[in-house]
This record gives sequence, structure tokens and C-alpha cells, in this order.
Amino acid sequence: MKPNNVNLHYDKISTFPRDEENTEDNVVHAVIETPQKIRHKYAFDEKFGIFMLKHTLASGLEWPYDYGFIPQTLGNDGDPLDILLLQDEPTFPGCLVKARVLGIIRIAKNSVQNDRILGCSVHMPVLHCQRTNITKSMMYRENSSRGCAVS
Repeated sequence: MKPNNVNLHYDKISTFPRDEENTEDNVVHAVIETPQKIRHKYAFDEKFGIFMLKHTLASGLEWPYDYGFIPQTLGNDGDPLDILLLQDEPTFPGCLVKARVLGIIRIAKNSVQNDRILGCSVHMPVLHCQRTNITKSMMYRENSSRGCAVS
């Protein structure tokens, strides 16, 4: 049985969640495309309205963090802003997360600025988020094979 007009409406999700339980300025909505601890890389395909397998990492490698995008934004590469979420456990493709913005990782990919917003779920203890340590060498190893420069 085929579903009729399956369409995920990420265009209806606001960038900043504003409700009674969230009044922080540094919190955004994040839609997870690729969860951590797996080898597959997924990307949302607007044409089909579904997540598609983009590629698979080599044996022995896995994505170290949840990756996704911030709805209703636009980066220099023409795509929504990328977000990397530091979490203890993976989520799943399509999961909507309220994320506390911690900073930014500047990345140039094929001579185009393609920065990553760095964040963590608002449901994670703040102290844990503050203690997380990402080194430049970790980001370089992850992106060097893709023609990316980290600053």
C-alpha cells in the first residue's frame, strides 16, 4: 500500500521555538538528517518530501554527532543552515529538536563558506553541554576528505 501525498512540512516549522516553556534567545529548532553512531549519511530531499540515503562511510567510521538543519534559514551554499548537535544518544532522521546554540564552526567547502552551527538539545543538562570538547583536529579529520577547510 502506497501512502498518498506523503509530504513532510518542514517549511511550516519556525526557526525559533516560542512557547511558555522556552523563552531563551539562543534556542532554535533543528531537524535531524543524520543521527550519530551510524555509517549512513541522509539528506532531506524536498522534491520527494522524504529523507534519502546520500552515502555511506567506510567500514570502521561513523558519524560522531547528530547532523541536521535549521528550518527557515539559508546559508551561503543555498541550503538551510547546518547544525551539529552534541548529544549522548542518537535521535533519528526527521526528529525535531529544540537546540541550544553553543557556537559556530567555520568551514569552507569548495571555496564556499558552509559553516556549522554547534548546539545541544535543551533537554541535555547545561553543564554537560559546556564540558563537551570538540577539537579542531577532530573536525579536520572529519572534513578533510570532502575538500573542506576548518578555521
